[in-house]
Amino acid sequence: MSQPPVFRSRPQPKKSGFPWLLVGCLGAIAVGVFLLIAAFIAARMVVGGLVDEYSDETPQEIPVSTMAPEDYAALKERFDAFTQAVNQGTPVAPLELTSDDVNALIQNDPNWSDLKGHVHVALEDDLVGSTVSMPLESFGMPGRYVNGNARFSVFLRGGQLYVHIESLEVGGKALPEAFVQGMRSENLAKEYNNDAQVQETLSKFESIDVVDGVLRFVPNHALQPEAEAGQVTEGAAP
Repeated sequence: MSQPPVFRSRPQPKKSGFPWLLVGCLGAIAVGVFLLIAAFIAARMVVGGLVDEYSDETPQEIPVSTMAPEDYAALKERFDAFTQAVNQGTPVAPLELTSDDVNALIQNDPNWSDLKGHVHVALEDDLVGSTVSMPLESFGMPGRYVNGNARFSVFLRGGQLYVHIESLEVGGKALPEAFVQGMRSENLAKEYNNDAQVQETLSKFESIDVVDGVLRFVPNHALQPEAEAGQVTEGAAP
């Protein structure tokens, strides 16, 4: 029987680079929030009923990407072409990704195998929603899981990535307000902003936003709308 993954810190990619930052960090940040919750539960195990109240005996079902292989191949080709253009400083149209795109990339990228089956991303209006289920074995609670849902605002401005929690539920229950309020005041992407490699990548973008349920990446060398009609670099979003 395979062992559950050990989550003691926010999952990190097995290699650095542009693609994981674009997509994988969304899943990693969501998991990071629930790691904090797991630590919160573990630190207060002496409080009667807290473990039962905020954890479950079974994992929450995580939706699995059902994108057809040919559709994923086209997505990966578009994603890789955009990546290459941005890294080379070649003008390219902004990249737009739907919820299905994000989940397919996370699920199929070997750099994020630890997240597979534990997190699902849903882009909702101008927010990033996530469903997370994680084993608590490494926190001294074998046979227990933290299952929950969270919504975040995500945007890039001035080379800084901002991720702020908007709502949070664990097992359908609200956490103590003092705990949630402390998380709301934090930029959950601050450790990425302090990483030199990440900063090098972020500097290639003018903005990152979620708009109308679409995750949109605008590079510094974005094609202007009038140019897109006649000359769109391969891989740009339609």
